[in-house]
Amino acid sequence: LTGEKATVGNDPFSDTDNPEILKAYSLGVVKGVSEKEFAPNNNITRQELCVMLVRAIESILGDEFILKYNFYKFEDGRDIADWAFEQVYYAYEKGIVKGVGNNRIDPLGTATCEQAIIMVCRLWKNIDECKIVIPKEVIDGHENYTYVNETFKNIEKKYTDEKGYVLGENVESVLNEIYS
Repeated sequence: LTGEKATVGNDPFSDTDNPEILKAYSLGVVKGVSEKEFAPNNNITRQELCVMLVRAIESILGDEFILKYNFYKFEDGRDIADWAFEQVYYAYEKGIVKGVGNNRIDPLGTATCEQAIIMVCRLWKNIDECKIVIPKEVIDGHENYTYVNETFKNIEKKYTDEKGYVLGENVESVLNEIYS
């Protein structure tokens, strides 16, 4: 998606030297189950897969990414781990993960190969929906787009609609706050 090739970085793991895992590690997509262990033979839960996919989105989009989601009341929402909460809700909001029926997300359920493939395909299909949208007039003439984005992360909830779009009448206010 970025046009760049992932490279193998350092290998902190004692239980794997798989180059694909090390590429994902160097991109920040995976972290392992501890500082030294990846646990390559473990099954992956649906919430772990959501976390990895959202980290992949963040790696792909960089400054164009904001972890923004709506809260849904899943019957099994209390089962979502604190470290996966935002990513599960974000993945659901962006249509990457779906529920399993009866208003359940099944965060602790094992992600099957088929589910993983489907979620990656949905990520690919929905990647543009994951970008923050700042109108061209907000960034025109501003050399430091990263600064605009970093500042925007702090103020975007005030001036955007539910999809993350800056409302036309708020462009002037956004510019004033960014550059005040």
